[in-house]
Amino acid sequence: EEKPRRLGFGAEYNSSDGVRLSAFWFHRNLTGASDRLRFNFDITRRLNERTEYEFDIGATYRRPAVIRSSDDLFLDLRFYQDDLDDYVETALVFGSRIERQFSDVFAASLGVSLSRSITDFGFTKKKFDIYGIPGVLTWDSRDFEGDPKNGIFAKAEIMPFYGGQDADSGMRATLNARYYQGFGAEERFVLALRGLVGTVFNGRTGTVPERMLFFSGGSETVRGHEYRSLGVDVGDRTFGGAGFLGASIEGRYWVTETIGVVAFYDYGYVSPEELGKGSGNSHSGAGIGARYATPIGPIRFDVAGPVSGEGEGVQFYLGIGQAF
Repeated sequence: EEKPRRLGFGAEYNSSDGVRLSAFWFHRNLTGASDRLRFNFDITRRLNERTEYEFDIGATYRRPAVIRSSDDLFLDLRFYQDDLDDYVETALVFGSRIERQFSDVFAASLGVSLSRSITDFGFTKKKFDIYGIPGVLTWDSRDFEGDPKNGIFAKAEIMPFYGGQDADSGMRATLNARYYQGFGAEERFVLALRGLVGTVFNGRTGTVPERMLFFSGGSETVRGHEYRSLGVDVGDRTFGGAGFLGASIEGRYWVTETIGVVAFYDYGYVSPEELGKGSGNSHSGAGIGARYATPIGPIRFDVAGPVSGEGEGVQFYLGIGQAF
């Protein structure tokens, strides 16, 4: 019953990433089959010595009930450029997958992924063609995605791939598992646990795109350390690793119905080779935070510092929804 088309704009400033402008347009019920087409565009002016622009242009088409009523078809096309301190990556990525919802908590998807990318390391350029078959299994029994008090979330991804040009062939696998337990009659206190595992078999810097490798540091891995500050050091540069382990523990207490406080500890480990081969480096961070409840999830403010590793100083994080 809503209008079929919608247009949106956004502007952001990030002290580490710079200025970002974004826009989207989508058309729901495009062909009368409850399908949806969405276009996204954003451009970022990074605040680094190269002052390069980052951009991300994409389109997504979703069509429900393609085979059975519980099957959704997704088509994705993305063209982007990431400008990081140690390299610039430009890529064109196409993906197609079918996702099936087997129950209220369990879903699976299988598809194909094709990408062509160029990574400029400054001293050399590498061209990578990646042809993959990504599969995903998801279990989600959380009571509320934005602020869960009970339940389990687990997402396992595996993608065997064939590499062309400068890329090798191999397989990438990740696991993101979370557990939530509320205590007390009103469940004001919540214990949240998270474990992260990732590995790329037969992959490392120079043989696969950097987006397929792993870094640690920042709000999604280890708070208290700078974003992507831990990887594989080569001279004065930092590149992605082929193995990753991460763990987080967070205690959340709602003082009132709208005001909450948290305490947390994060750990991250990155190895230059796949897990089980060789050794890597680790770091950890800890901190406290405040939450303000809203209908779409809590507003999050965290303050964290390093416990181990080479980081120093204090990092601040602001967002919507719990950290994980």
